[in-house]
Amino acid sequence: MAEATFRVFGLDRNVYGPVSASTLVEWARAGRVLPATWIHAEAGDSWSRADDVPELEPVFQPTAPLPDAPGNADGPAASKSGVATKVLTRLKVFSDMNAEDLAPFAQEMIEQSFRPFTYIVHQGSHGDAMYFVIQGKVGVSTRGQVTESFLVALNIGETFGEMSLFDPGPRSADVRAENDVVVLKLTSDALAKVCREAPAAGNKFLWNVARFLSARVRSMDKRAASAKDLDAAGKGIR
Repeated sequence: MAEATFRVFGLDRNVYGPVSASTLVEWARAGRVLPATWIHAEAGDSWSRADDVPELEPVFQPTAPLPDAPGNADGPAASKSGVATKVLTRLKVFSDMNAEDLAPFAQEMIEQSFRPFTYIVHQGSHGDAMYFVIQGKVGVSTRGQVTESFLVALNIGETFGEMSLFDPGPRSADVRAENDVVVLKLTSDALAKVCREAPAAGNKFLWNVARFLSARVRSMDKRAASAKDLDAAGKGIR
């Protein structure tokens, strides 16, 4: 008898599979499949939430560890300190900085590689670094009590976690590798060191980050205004 096969509806709205039941269980234990993830079972040709799939019941029982809990199969597959200066020239936040300005940042960067579906940061966890995507694509999502909402996909050259350089509060969203991903990590301590030892370069970087954050806030305001307009228009239809 053939083994049951499944397909997984990813946060990036792509369907992955088919995979076997054993692989599906492995993905759930590694946090690649969450309780609210939609799963298609070939047997019966039906979609259901992962926590309603019988094969995944042992993984999502209340007594089992959460998929994104510390100590589970998560985090970078590889990590190294320091990168070549030329790597930073491809990032917008460093685009107006010369080689002398880039050198202290290149020295402090941590390059990390992540496998598909691996979490880079977790919603609610302590934040102390920002990240630069230099390979692959990541998905940003938020988790409620029972649902998960996909927000945006970030590609090469884009960044996330900027606020953690200034505010060590909880992360506001999950960020997960959607394929093989390589990021550069800059911690708040590393930035403080650069600002002490190379203040001119540090000031340029901070101004650039401030501009990026301002642009992001304006974009969010526009989306919120558009949503209100659509809501008002909808209420006007009878």
